[in-house]
Amino acid sequence: MCVKMGGSSSNSSSATVLAAAGVGVVIGIGLPPLIRRLYRTIETTIHRKDTTHAVRAGLSSATSIRLEQSKLDSFLSDVFVEAGCSKSNADLVASVLSFADSRGIPSHGCNRADTYINELASGLVDGNAEPVVSRSSGCCAVVDGRNGLGAVTSRLAMETALSLAKEHGVAIVVCHSSNHY
Repeated sequence: MCVKMGGSSSNSSSATVLAAAGVGVVIGIGLPPLIRRLYRTIETTIHRKDTTHAVRAGLSSATSIRLEQSKLDSFLSDVFVEAGCSKSNADLVASVLSFADSRGIPSHGCNRADTYINELASGLVDGNAEPVVSRSSGCCAVVDGRNGLGAVTSRLAMETALSLAKEHGVAIVVCHSSNHY
């Protein structure tokens, strides 16, 4: 849109040219990154490239060992109980780890069990700890993990956040004294 400011038509023509040049510069600067991003998205979708950089060793191999998730849950839970976890905490952590693997996220799957077991066995983590909401004010809360397992602490944090959000429309919950999620 050109606005004539009482000058000659050449001023109007100059303004039009400048506006067009400005639009051209914006398109020239902004469009290439958008096209590159769109191209990467299409390439990833079509070719199913692994963009998470997670190790997926053996998942496509015909010799891969595959287990029913329920059997893996049961096995991991038993191992965690042997390492000193309460049954309910062991069941939750086993479920979280096997679910991550089933979703193709092995970096947070069953390979973490070894680390968790070693931390439990050495007393670095309390497998029986039950987290508590140590403070709450309005839509905010603080969860004390009591040096327990991260999955157990995060479950309480999530449940607390959902409850507060239903009441206030929004919620912020932070955790401390917990371990790997």
